[in-house]
Amino acid sequence: SFGQLLLEKANSSLSHISQVLGNGLSHPINLWVYASSEDFHGALAPNSYEWVGGEALPYINVAYISVVDAYDDTLVRDMPHELTHLVFHQLISQGSYPPKWFDEGLAVYNQLYHEPDMRARFQRALITKSLIRLYNIADDFPADADQAYLAYAQSWDLIDYMYKTFGQAKMSLLIQKM
Repeated sequence: SFGQLLLEKANSSLSHISQVLGNGLSHPINLWVYASSEDFHGALAPNSYEWVGGEALPYINVAYISVVDAYDDTLVRDMPHELTHLVFHQLISQGSYPPKWFDEGLAVYNQLYHEPDMRARFQRALITKSLIRLYNIADDFPADADQAYLAYAQSWDLIDYMYKTFGQAKMSLLIQKM
């Protein structure tokens, strides 16, 4: 029954993501689900950041998450996040590589749960004028957990602004043109 729940949540997430991005998967994907954070982190590459909650490898159509039970926030936060990377990269597979902030911003935007701390972290950086310059998060995110969190928050805020300003159709067209 837990496997069925995971499949239903994944299909629901993929449906939502496909609608937001303007298209869906063109190739099968694999989603590996680990029962504990320790097992999940043991499956990651050496020297991975300890703050990583999920990982997507779009070039091989694979994502990894850890789900403890049916009430785990991972199902509405990390699963849609990592699945967004897989869908997005299939949609742009023939194009250039997007900025990291765009890729991660889309992934956070498609999460079905956003922790309030992320919005608060962005607001704090905005008030203190300590935002990270976009060109500094175009290729990679900071290793420092707090700075990485801010990079995710900024990326999400910018993508949210883009969707609100330009609308669904133009964002889908932008992704298509990528």
